Amino acid sequence: AGKEATASTIEDARYTPGKATDGDGSTRWSSGQWRLADAVGWISIDLGAEYDVKGVTLNWEAAFAVDFQIQVSDDAKNWTTIKSVVGNTSSGATAYTGLSARGRYVRVYCTKLNATKNYSLYDVNVYGS
Repeated sequence: AGKEATASTIEDARYTPGKATDGDGSTRWSSGQWRLADAVGWISIDLGAEYDVKGVTLNWEAAFAVDFQIQVSDDAKNWTTIKSVVGNTSSGATAYTGLSARGRYVRVYCTKLNATKNYSLYDVNVYGS
């Protein structure tokens, strides 16, 4: 909680990327409405130092990604996918455990929208050491 976050886009000042890392499950990041069906959107969290990433929990709003990757990076430029999800069909919280990666940055890279036409996360939680 409280880590700096950035995103590809935001809907408006109420839905900034930091809302997904503020520890408040009632706030959220939103990429913005009316994106094209194959539009890419992402949110990235700066952990502040390199960590061993063992798990990530995502809590999607109704505007969930159908297809997305969880990625890590040392420099926020070169990304390695550590989990790929294709065909997600629901909102809510899902834990992705058993991951094994090291990096300073964690990104949720969304590549396919559902019918809501945006991406929106209440929480992104990263676990490791």
